[in-house]
Amino acid sequence: MVTDNFLDETLGALHPEGILYVVLRPGEEPHSGTNLREIDLLVPAHQVKKLAEVLDQRGFASLPMWGHAPHRFFVAYNRASGAWVKFDVVTDLWYGRPLRYLQMSLERACWMNRQVRGGRYVPAAEEEFITLLLHCLLDKGRFDVGHRRRLWELRQEIGKPPAGKGCPGRLPQYLVATGLSWERIALALDKQDWSALLREGAAVKRRLFWSAPLANTRRWVSSWLLRRMLPVLRVAFHPGLSVALLGPDGAGKTSLAQSLERDLQLRARHIHMGANPEASTVGRPLSQWLGRLRQPRSRLFGAPLNALRGALRLAEQRYRLAVARYHKLRGRFVIFDRFVEMMVSVPGGVR
Repeated sequence: MVTDNFLDETLGALHPEGILYVVLRPGEEPHSGTNLREIDLLVPAHQVKKLAEVLDQRGFASLPMWGHAPHRFFVAYNRASGAWVKFDVVTDLWYGRPLRYLQMSLERACWMNRQVRGGRYVPAAEEEFITLLLHCLLDKGRFDVGHRRRLWELRQEIGKPPAGKGCPGRLPQYLVATGLSWERIALALDKQDWSALLREGAAVKRRLFWSAPLANTRRWVSSWLLRRMLPVLRVAFHPGLSVALLGPDGAGKTSLAQSLERDLQLRARHIHMGANPEASTVGRPLSQWLGRLRQPRSRLFGAPLNALRGALRLAEQRYRLAVARYHKLRGRFVIFDRFVEMMVSVPGGVR
């Protein structure tokens, strides 16, 4: 497990508050190739509010969750590591792809049998095995290398069943709900036959759906509708923010704006508000055309051309502001490279 002081301190702050959390899939490594460390937590519904208060004190912000029930998302930037830390908090175990709607009632067992590992509360071997198996079968539709390794380790940790029993530990009661056979699972793991396990996915999905068809259908429809309404919900309740970078030439404004735009977690858009056509990011064709206009020697033609140039620059700035407003309504973070006074009178301008 990767050492992360900020993450360990945050989880440690939950202990004195009595928050009954469990780190799901504790063997997963940080997302490779990104600056994001994502941790999945299972927390009782009545303790989510207290959890949000503790995370707020630690500098975490809550993200929109429309269409992603029962998930709640909290994210913070760790300056020490230069990476983002995201908590994906669930109160129930729902599975499915792309929508989570098939419930497997394992929450109480996860909390009652949780264990301490590396200073964190994690599921016992049986609960981690079945939740990871369902995650691969129903959520991802594949077995990644890390998940294969962890399932094999858990299979060894759980051990062989006692004499006269077909399945070890608490797994029998879990497998009955899914219709899975421990004998087939163990055989596939021993042979590393992951395609055989994947073929069990459709049967598991049917078994879980028909165990509570009305509730599963309600969850699917609710999530589907909320995701379709996401653009409207963002406009009404969670529009994006904007910031203007100011400073003398050579201060690094553009470099900073470009680096922020590359950060996938910010969902940022860079809008250059200056007159340099080569640096323009929005309205580039107009900027380049204006840059090619030469000042005529005759004053007769110079004055109209200057008026045209001024009108076009004003139109270009208005267009840039309209593009910025569009991105903000989509919930994105807009970075203005330079600033113009006309923006202060635009509703929803820089804040």
